[in-house]
Amino acid sequence: MNDEELINSEDKYLAPVYQKFQIILDKGSGCYVWDSSGKKYLDLMGGYGVSLLGHSNENIVQAITNQANKLTSCHGSFYNAERANAVLNINKITPKNLDNIYLCNSGAEAVEAALKLCKKHSKNKIISMSGSYHGKTIGSLSLTWNPKYKKSFQPLLDDVDFISFGD
Repeated sequence: MNDEELINSEDKYLAPVYQKFQIILDKGSGCYVWDSSGKKYLDLMGGYGVSLLGHSNENIVQAITNQANKLTSCHGSFYNAERANAVLNINKITPKNLDNIYLCNSGAEAVEAALKLCKKHSKNKIISMSGSYHGKTIGSLSLTWNPKYKKSFQPLLDDVDFISFGD
């Protein structure tokens, strides 16, 4: 597929949820990415966090490969050595009074879990920061400050107050 066909395919079939740049990324290594013509860029987006340890990190690639060769996914209804090791390691670095870990697939899912905890354990309003962005689910949009992301999805949660940083 040539560059024009690739762009046309994405523009035609993907929901228009992101601003698009006329750059076709082809590969990455460390903190750099290259486009389809070989031009090198410093990646300052990091996949919104999923690439914070760099692209093509050999240790991460090997760990993913090893796990995919063994077991691709394990539902929470079953026990699993890798998950048990992960929660033990998380528990070692968190305060001792925190003894429940909720594993998520995304930041928006973590925000939704935090909202549920707030609603369950408090009758107060939820506070979010002016200028914040928390995701595109209904709950996380409620905490997102910029009205342009929220206007098409009203009504959202109404018990959210926004405050300025440093207030």
